[in-house]
Amino acid sequence: MKETIRKIAEQTPLTKKMNVFDVVKEGKDSYAVYIESLDGITIDDCSTVSKYIRDHLPENTQIELTVSSVGLDKPLRSPIQFQQNIGQTVEVETSEHKKVTGTLISYTPEFIIVSVKGKKKETKEYQFNFNEIKKVRIKLF
Repeated sequence: MKETIRKIAEQTPLTKKMNVFDVVKEGKDSYAVYIESLDGITIDDCSTVSKYIRDHLPENTQIELTVSSVGLDKPLRSPIQFQQNIGQTVEVETSEHKKVTGTLISYTPEFIIVSVKGKKKETKEYQFNFNEIKKVRIKLF
């Protein structure tokens, strides 16, 4: 069912380019769809996607469905998320469990660059290749 929901959601006609970030099974017949766009996601976008999915599911399908934008608490995974968050404070955890907190200043499909201010106000840039990153999160506080 997750793949069916994803395929339908990806076909939703919106006036902006939208990507399906994830479809999560939350219960027996409960699913959450997370969408994203460089132009941002509105409540109307979520409503449109939800209605489109419901209208295109097989007849008599009984599920609980939630559609929302990707929350700030989710790790960054997609190119859109990295592009949208350039300039934001992020925490990078490497596969070796090293954590670095700084400003995301650059993104490419191969790596990100994070700028970190030292104790003496000097700035150092760190490049993290994606194969060495465990996760990247927005640092809210």
